[in-house]
Amino acid sequence: MESTGTRRVFKGIIGWFGRDGKVAEQDVQLPLEKEPEEILVEIGREAIREILPHKGKMLLLDRVVVNASEVMGEFTVTEEVCEGHAMADGQPVFKGSDIFDMAAQLTGMWASQHPEFKGRKAAVRRYGEAKLQGFIFPGDLLTLSTRVNNFEGVVTTRERLPKILITGRNFSAKVQDVQKAHVSFVELLIF
Repeated sequence: MESTGTRRVFKGIIGWFGRDGKVAEQDVQLPLEKEPEEILVEIGREAIREILPHKGKMLLLDRVVVNASEVMGEFTVTEEVCEGHAMADGQPVFKGSDIFDMAAQLTGMWASQHPEFKGRKAAVRRYGEAKLQGFIFPGDLLTLSTRVNNFEGVVTTRERLPKILITGRNFSAKVQDVQKAHVSFVELLIF
């Protein structure tokens, strides 16, 4: 028997706190041409550690930058992160599966700053597909980005507890503007 409840969908909403401490919540209107955009928020590694549960080599974000149309995460790949994963010649290489985790962490950062989800926990519910297009080595600055309107949240209230799913889509991973991977989607369960 199916429970009754409410379902609410939101898409392309920014809920990040701006430098003035106020919520910069707005529907996103994408520009027709590419212009340098004002950064709404920039979060460093220490602040990321306070928000995400990941520690040590499992934390795959050094910096998160958000503007009106894009969410971007940066990570400088270290040998420690590549430990146990190498090419045939012994050269350490970043694990392709860590691209999924980086996308999940970036999605979690986006969700954690949205007023409705502040203070809640998240867990990965499922991953989509990834296309790996090149190797990433220690010392590389890996940039993972997606458009703000590629995030979608669904809130379903059934019985006592609301079920909140956040999906981030179309993540692009690059090193020095060279495409290295693409992740189709990551879905988080917020509780």
